[in-house]
Amino acid sequence: MRTMCLRDKEAGVIIKNLGKIEQATDLPKLDKLTRDKCLKELKETYDLSIRQIERLTGINRGIVAKA
Repeated sequence: MRTMCLRDKEAGVIIKNLGKIEQATDLPKLDKLTRDKCLKELKETYDLSIRQIERLTGINRGIVAKA
């Protein structure tokens, strides 16, 4: 059960800092290993939903789920 839900703006900042990128939509441009590591951390550490990550990064929901 979720205790805290991050707003898209806050989640976008986390994605940018985690991936060391300019925009959240740059995450798919990273190499697969780095991208998947970031996606896993976003889901597990920051408790972002698969759909929220998909919406902010443009990465397909299936790829986010498998990471």
